[in-house]
Amino acid sequence: MNGFLILSEFFSDAELDAVDADIERFWNDRSDANPLVVDITGGNRNGQRVHQRTLNPDTRRIPHKLNDLYLESEPCRSLVLEERLAARLPELLDDEPVVINSLGPTQGSQQDPHFDTYFVPPPVENQMVVSSICFEDTHPGAGPLTYYPGSHRLKPFRFASGGLFPGEECLGEATTYVRDLIKEAGMEPETFIGSKGDVFLWHAQPYHGGLPIVDTALT
Repeated sequence: MNGFLILSEFFSDAELDAVDADIERFWNDRSDANPLVVDITGGNRNGQRVHQRTLNPDTRRIPHKLNDLYLESEPCRSLVLEERLAARLPELLDDEPVVINSLGPTQGSQQDPHFDTYFVPPPVENQMVVSSICFEDTHPGAGPLTYYPGSHRLKPFRFASGGLFPGEECLGEATTYVRDLIKEAGMEPETFIGSKGDVFLWHAQPYHGGLPIVDTALT
């Protein structure tokens, strides 16, 4: 009804720690056999996309997203395809789920509020679910997820193509449109402060973003 579903204590410490160990292994693999790619989202290299193997492991604390780990990591793939999680998705999607990507951020995104369809438009509108998995207890100062409950029901902004994906078109008009609708509807943002093992599932269209990171030492 509100565009999200929280599954508390869904994954065990052992399942999550196995993925963490594999991430550590890839960070220490400087060979060409490591195909993983990192999007840097902070610091003086913000906006760059680079091969993980070219980054010194000591620099991993800069804000970044590790792309598509599930393609290379069996523990990550097992987490993403976990039977109990996969079983919840058909009722939300009205169809069988397929995995399209994974993002592994170590720090909060600090993204302005947005719709995921701006960046990853599903082939069928409204038939996408994001699963955000907590690998540790979330701290309010770490730049946690913020979202507007019920915002998936707002009439979406249509870009020049008629779709929800902006392409090269400026997002300014769309942002103004959405903010006006949210104000008119009296919607207020909430913050997700999850515990290790929690899963936050959200619909393709809730308006959400990342709060500012108060303490950069926090992951």
